[in-house]
This record gives sequence, structure tokens and C-alpha cells, in this order.
Amino acid sequence: MIGSNQGQAATVGDCVYIGPHVSIVEDITIGDGSIIGAGSVVIRDVPPNSVVVGNPGRVLTRPSHQTYIRHPAPLESKS
Repeated sequence: MIGSNQGQAATVGDCVYIGPHVSIVEDITIGDGSIIGAGSVVIRDVPPNSVVVGNPGRVLTRPSHQTYIRHPAPLESKS
């Protein structure tokens, strides 16, 4: 049946963004820090810090978490 979960649920890691209208099959793992693009259909495990898009979902890139989250650029103040 569409929209039901009769098996084991997917495991979603920490700091994961799942866009709108995403479908995730049961019994897969989405790694920490991953981003799932809008409308994607995730049918395989997703490695940590991956960007997944499409139908079926494919790993587009694996950015370094340190690059875009842990080292934010300081904002300059206008004085």
C-alpha cells in the first residue's frame, strides 16, 4: 500500500535536511549531515555529509561538513 510502513523504518542521522515531497524507502540509513533535495526518491543508503537529488536519488556531492558549517565567515559591520 502506498504511504504505509509495514517493515522497518528508515534511520535518519543527526543534522539531516530532508526537502519537501521526498520519498524514502524503508530500512535504509541516511548519514549525519546529509541533505536530501526536494522531490527526491531515496532508495539506497546515503553516506554522511552527502547531497542527494533526483528520482532515483543519486549522490550529487559529498561536501566537507567543516567547510560550510563549522567555519562560518564573519560578517563585517557597517560603521
